[in-house]
Amino acid sequence: MSSENGYTERRLRRSQYSEHLLEKSATARQASQFDSLSTPKVTTTLLNPDWTIINLLEENVSEAAKSMLSKRLNFAPAPSIIPYQDCIRAIKPAIRSLLQESAEDIHSKIALALKKVTPPEPNLSRDEKAALKEL
Repeated sequence: MSSENGYTERRLRRSQYSEHLLEKSATARQASQFDSLSTPKVTTTLLNPDWTIINLLEENVSEAAKSMLSKRLNFAPAPSIIPYQDCIRAIKPAIRSLLQESAEDIHSKIALALKKVTPPEPNLSRDEKAALKEL
């Protein structure tokens, strides 16, 4: 019986050791995947605006306009204020067909959510915004 117990103990130790190795390799794999997620993959290089913009006009283009144009279409002017009234007006036709109580409830929840919203950070400088209006 003692040989059977020794054999069983060795099998148990081997399986525990195998589980330990599997857990260790899985942890290492997850750590490497996490590290690869935290490092940026795409790097954008800023192009020289003088090379990327061809001025077909006789006028000089300001540096702010060159900076804005060098972004190509990779920007969207962020609004300085949230159009609350427009959002509420847009939902009114959709909730008109609902019961009065549920329509008022939805209206108040949306109005409350809109009051908590803050405008996004501007992604264009003031000079670039002025250049956009100028162009």
